[in-house]
Parts: sequence; structure tokens; C-alpha cells
Amino acid sequence: MPWDQDHLEPVEDLWFCSRRVKVGNFRCPPKHPCFRRTAPLDNDVFAFARRSLWLRRGHGDYRFIEGGAIVLHRAGSELERRAAAVEGDHAIWFGLHPDLFVEGLDREGLSTRAAAEPLTPDPRLRYRLTLLINALEREPVETLSVEESVLNLFSEICQRRAGHRPSVAGRPQTRARRRRVADRARAFLDAHLTQPMALDAVARAAGASPFHLCRLFREQTGMTMNTYRTRQRLGRAVERIASDKVDNLSQLAFELGFSSHSHLSREFRRHLGVPPSRLR
Repeated sequence: MPWDQDHLEPVEDLWFCSRRVKVGNFRCPPKHPCFRRTAPLDNDVFAFARRSLWLRRGHGDYRFIEGGAIVLHRAGSELERRAAAVEGDHAIWFGLHPDLFVEGLDREGLSTRAAAEPLTPDPRLRYRLTLLINALEREPVETLSVEESVLNLFSEICQRRAGHRPSVAGRPQTRARRRRVADRARAFLDAHLTQPMALDAVARAAGASPFHLCRLFREQTGMTMNTYRTRQRLGRAVERIASDKVDNLSQLAFELGFSSHSHLSREFRRHLGVPPSRLR
């Protein structure tokens, strides 16, 4: 389909459209007819997942996409979904003109296959994405501002994607099996993000021994399970703060599973360099 035409699903809104950039909102509950499968994508996009989801592209395996993850899709991709959260699928997608999308991948030496691996952004990038989304939701914005912001974000995403590629050691069947174990662990951690957690519980959900899971999780994600959980909690926190939906930081800390306001502030300083009050 030409760049200046779009097939929008009934659960989809086009927020912004220019000659180079598009931004849309896709929100679909699990029981909606569009949830399981949608028409092939019209545009090359990077999608910012607002909720966790199991996603399959074409005839590949289902992959767990945690809330806050970024996934790149080429035009024509066919997606199938399985619910991981009661809300279903909620994602903000950023479409780029094909020339710009390919140029961004080429600059970092990324193949389409390598670019397709989900990327979990750090809280800083997640905060910037949320601020842009808030601006698009609330008020008219200048075309140049949106285009520049989206292209800068895409460039940074490609750089991070190029610097964090999955392990390629071992046979394909072994790699796929190890990835599935890590995906099950991430799905379980996301589903119980605010609750106290023991390693045995995560290992049972992932179908691996605790020792094997610890080693495998770090191999597949580049971080420990505790770091992953903290980053996910902080990601939710910065979205809430950026959306101006926080009246009490102590209450926010408890809602997200931090032990106290000081615990939340300590992790903010460690990962973002500033206390949460600075973002407000």
C-alpha cells in the first residue's frame, strides 16, 4: 500500500501523519475480533508496547513482549497475538517512510532479522517516549518537532539494537529452547511485578532449575532477573510520572512493589541519575 494510504483497524487511531512520519495508537482487548490476527502492516514501524503480550510474526515462534519493549516491524508483516495481560494489546506505533527506515538499519549494519529482536529500553528512553506520546495525545504539535523526535528515537533504538544482539552460540534448536525459557521467566516476572518473588517460583514457571535459569536469563537478556524487574518497575513509574498521574510518590512506590519511598528514590538515582521528584 502506498505511504500516503493506511488501512486502520477498528481498534486503531492515527494520531499524526506527515510525508515522513506517522504515529498511531493500537488498543485491542483479547475478545475483540482483531486481537488474534490483524491485516499485514501498511508501514515500517517501531512499536512501543504499553502492555505485555505474546506475539508471533509470520510462521515463527511466539515471543514474549514485555510492557515497555520496543519491536521493529517491516511493512507487510503479519502478526498473531496471545494475551499476557487482561487488557490485551496496547501499543503506540511509529511509522517511518521506507527510505528512512532502511537507512536507519543500514547505518548500524542491522539486518531485518536482527532488528526484529525485541528491545527493552532503559527508563530514560521509556520516559522520552512517554513524553512524546503525551504531547501527541493532549495538544497539536508541530510537524518538525514530531518528525525530529521520532527519527532521533529510531536512530537511538537502532544503535541499542546493534549493541545488544542475542547469543548465537549453539544449535538453532538449542538457541530457541533457551530463548523460550527466558521468555517464560520474563512473562512470569511481568505478571507478578509488584509482588514479593522467590527464585524457585520463577524457575518453576520457566521450566528450568534455579541455577540454570539464572545463567540462561542473563545470557539471553544481558541482565539479572532482579535488574529486569527493577527496570520494569521504574519504566512503569516514569510513565505514570510523565503522564502526571502521581499525587503521592510513597503510594506509587508501594503500588509498584518498592519497599518505601526511599527505595524508589534510590533506584531512580541509580538508573536515571535523578530522584523521581525531579521528573515531576
